[in-house]
Amino acid sequence: MQVDVLIVGAGPAGLMAALWMARAGIRTLVVDRNSGPTESGHADGLESRTIEILDSFGLGQKVWNESNHTTDICLWSQYPDGSLQRQSVSANSKPGWSRFQESTLGQSRIETILLEQVLVSSHVEVRRNTMPTSLDIDESLIQSHDQNSYPIRVGLISCSDSEASKTLNNDTSAQNAREVVEAKYLLGCDGAHSWVRKQLGLKLEGASRDVSWGVLDALPVTDFPDIRRRSIIKSEFGNLMIIPRERKLVRMYVQVSSGLAEIYRASDRDPEVIMQAVRKIMQPYRFHASQIEWSTIYSVGHRYCRELSRYDRIFLAGDAIHTHSPKAGQGMNVSMQDSFNLGWKLASVIHGVAPPSLLRTYHQERLPVAKRLIEFDKRICRGMLEAVNTFDEDHRKALEEENTSMSGLGIAYEPNMVIAKPIARQTNGAEKVNPAANGHSTLPMQHDRLKAIRLGARMPSALVLSHADSQPHELQRIFQSTGAWNLVIFGGNIVEEEQRQRVENVAFALSSPKSVVQRIKARRYLNNDSAIGSLSIYLVHSALRTEVDIGNLPEIFRPSDDDTGFDYGKVFVDNESYHVGGGKAYDEYGIPPHGCLVLLRPDQHVAFRGDLEDTGYLEHFLDSIQPDAVN
Repeated sequence: MQVDVLIVGAGPAGLMAALWMARAGIRTLVVDRNSGPTESGHADGLESRTIEILDSFGLGQKVWNESNHTTDICLWSQYPDGSLQRQSVSANSKPGWSRFQESTLGQSRIETILLEQVLVSSHVEVRRNTMPTSLDIDESLIQSHDQNSYPIRVGLISCSDSEASKTLNNDTSAQNAREVVEAKYLLGCDGAHSWVRKQLGLKLEGASRDVSWGVLDALPVTDFPDIRRRSIIKSEFGNLMIIPRERKLVRMYVQVSSGLAEIYRASDRDPEVIMQAVRKIMQPYRFHASQIEWSTIYSVGHRYCRELSRYDRIFLAGDAIHTHSPKAGQGMNVSMQDSFNLGWKLASVIHGVAPPSLLRTYHQERLPVAKRLIEFDKRICRGMLEAVNTFDEDHRKALEEENTSMSGLGIAYEPNMVIAKPIARQTNGAEKVNPAANGHSTLPMQHDRLKAIRLGARMPSALVLSHADSQPHELQRIFQSTGAWNLVIFGGNIVEEEQRQRVENVAFALSSPKSVVQRIKARRYLNNDSAIGSLSIYLVHSALRTEVDIGNLPEIFRPSDDDTGFDYGKVFVDNESYHVGGGKAYDEYGIPPHGCLVLLRPDQHVAFRGDLEDTGYLEHFLDSIQPDAVN
């Protein structure tokens, strides 16, 4: 059997990668040693950025509707008289960062939702009860990136869940493989004990803390007033975190002694052992459970792998490259964000619309994220353990960062092949970065705004109106995960003659037969209208929509459409709507009246930003990242 991509592991990271492959029409095999999705327990926290990503695949609203939204966070501590007192109640997610907030939904449900979408495609097969046994690499082909070669050979066996556990602990080889799959690319999304990582001779580096934590998913019966709020309790008997979940469930993370951990394991994992620790910390409040869905005890470890890929052919993602405590709610999120970053790049290379060197940016962009994750988790754990009966300043700050800058919303990738450097110009003999262009930049971009458009960062959302029918849209939702790039031209007030002329000059430059944009357009036509590597162009202006006739705009903003005459979904306006607000996008984004150009990658991160006169810089950047488009 030959496939373009072989994915080992059908957890959140593996299924996110598989979803990209399904949408891109790439022959993919996903194998997993388990018989089905995770049944209960495991990860449950969904950060705002992860829901934005799921929404870009059309899944965000479904997940949002089913999940529990964690609105409040309460900090409790024990007073000298032995009573528990609430110290504070605040927003769990800082307002303004995203149109979503941190939520909880079990990993099993997330996997099921992703799997349903993956299996819609005939290009992706998911095999359960299947394990890899051998990895052979053809050294003569691995470096060539010839799309007709299959340099990776993986032996597979079928096994039951119990057999899989035994096989993991024994040496396996090609001799007991029942099938050999040849692949162009291999993705190891197979967890902390990654088989793929071990075959590459790589390991997780770091250390463990000599601390054990118990975890319970239960339907609580209690008089504790904040049971439906995220709460952290610190007392002389230990520390406890309460996470409200969907279906009225509550997850409890409780600090347990090594002795209690041994009792739990010796009692065949009796959850009542953990319940005793919970009750002790929560006294004088009572705590029982009408149902316990899942329990476990774990030790905290902080580890990451320093190498995320090999040969630009074999990649690791998710827990295969970073392990940490679950208390920051980051594990499933960063795992899916890893493969979200990798998926579009892999699809672009396989479709021949980007050079293989694009794949190196996966390591460049995601390794710093893994490192920051581990350091952040250490801060969260330190705050939970070291400050008795109180919350020090760093712990409070870490809790605030958890659902904002550390959730994926604050990531800004450094300049690389697909993130342009800030434009530098000569002004009065001195070099300036992003200065005035032809005297038009009377007001600079406001980078201190919460929703400021920053190079390397994801595109925030703002409410805009369709010019054609005044319907309100969240701008971020327009840029779906199809594999296409998106160029947004913030044209300013195009009723003003000078500003209208500047926008028309942009349209003229991009419409030229010699433009890279037109060559990309021609390539899409030749590639059977495939969205992978294509470029969509949008105009977002700030003139009153009643004063501009969409039919008078340059044709590049209203491309022809066989069904409707022209596509009227490419022009938006920053005006106030009749019913739901709006008219603040330019201000929220920090865009000056003269407007700007913003190029978004297929993962909605800002690849290029410049003034309207910077079409030459834009063309040069597009030329460099899509060389096939100009040949």
